[in-house]
Amino acid sequence: MTIIFDFVKIIILITVLFFAYSFLQSNIDNNQSIGGWFSGNTQLQVPDEVLWGTPSPHMGTVSLTAESNPTASNPTDEYLYLSALRTNAKAIDLTGWSLRSLVSDTRVYLPPATLLLKMSGVNDVQPVHLAPGEYAVLHSGSSPIADVTTSFHTNSCIGYVSARNTFTPPIQSACNDPREILPPTPQNIITYGAECVEFLQEADSCRSYTTEMPAHLLPACRELIARKLTYHSCLSEEFERKGYEIFNNGGWYLYLNHNAEVWRNTYEAIQLLDENGLVVDVLQY
Repeated sequence: MTIIFDFVKIIILITVLFFAYSFLQSNIDNNQSIGGWFSGNTQLQVPDEVLWGTPSPHMGTVSLTAESNPTASNPTDEYLYLSALRTNAKAIDLTGWSLRSLVSDTRVYLPPATLLLKMSGVNDVQPVHLAPGEYAVLHSGSSPIADVTTSFHTNSCIGYVSARNTFTPPIQSACNDPREILPPTPQNIITYGAECVEFLQEADSCRSYTTEMPAHLLPACRELIARKLTYHSCLSEEFERKGYEIFNNGGWYLYLNHNAEVWRNTYEAIQLLDENGLVVDVLQY
């Protein structure tokens, strides 16, 4: 009789463990937190009608994303991505668009920016238009360029700027080719010297040379290098040669110029709002 009783207890125990395991597995598969030592999905819970509000006519044309949760404590390192779909029929005017936290109710507006960034003087800014397939990086902090706080669009000469400044995320280097500045023609060798042609054949792209040039180069060569291998010279010549193609394969770097982080590190829901305050997209974590 004792053996039968013990056998029944074992069967009951196995049954209980089976159902307990099934319950836990079901919660794990559904990515739900059951508290205690186990932590599943701790994403902020917001009803859809609150999260999405009134949909914008632009919903589905621009997405709001982050490479990872925007949890950086330094505003310089805190940023979000706006990406326009490649299938959009035209550029999206971001005038009056904003981001709003549903938790802190913080609301920030997308700043205007300059298309053709200048490193001196005043940069003329304009409303940002996000072309099909184009992106914008929205930083909470300020531009790393000294004395230039303007938001801007990257271009095919921006490598001269990124070589001297640390951008987050890094800007893809792009510049004119030093080898194309002085082809090895007889006249160039007479005017600038064979050493000048050889120097430019080996010169680093996106690097400005001033006092770092070899002393044996002719004065005409040194003047040419100092004048040609610069951001503004590259910009002027590339724009004259390619026009607005110099902005292809780039994007906008937009700066909110905040001294502290804007978004919460955990339990956050950020709405991308159009000029009428209607929801375009949501980032939730």
